[in-house]
Amino acid sequence: MSIDQILGVAGVVIQNNKLLLVKRKYGSKKGLWCIPCGKVEPNEELEVAVVREVLEETHLNTEIIKKIHQVCSTHRRGVPYEGTWFLLNFTGGTLQADDDAEDAAFFSKHELPELAFPDDAFVINNLLPLG
Repeated sequence: MSIDQILGVAGVVIQNNKLLLVKRKYGSKKGLWCIPCGKVEPNEELEVAVVREVLEETHLNTEIIKKIHQVCSTHRRGVPYEGTWFLLNFTGGTLQADDDAEDAAFFSKHELPELAFPDDAFVINNLLPLG
């Protein structure tokens, strides 16, 4: 069975001018921080996937405000990759790292930890209303 394309989503949550990030628990980027993200399941809509991923990794309930970024590239395994970032509104829950997140926290733009992905840095530095 071959994979035709990998679809990924990332959920941007801002509270009190701070950005929600998760610390990766597995893989080559273990120990680095990123915007909560994950792969879209077969037959799953992007909007459903991003809300699910944020909930699984942080225990926070969210709703979509708007799509803010999309990138198409080639995954390290040579498979086409499409990533979509959504700005989300926090609607409830208590922050707690879970699933493939080792930790979860809110950071101001000036206290960001080392990021796992250049595309997250682009979104943070160019597309977000952070002071």
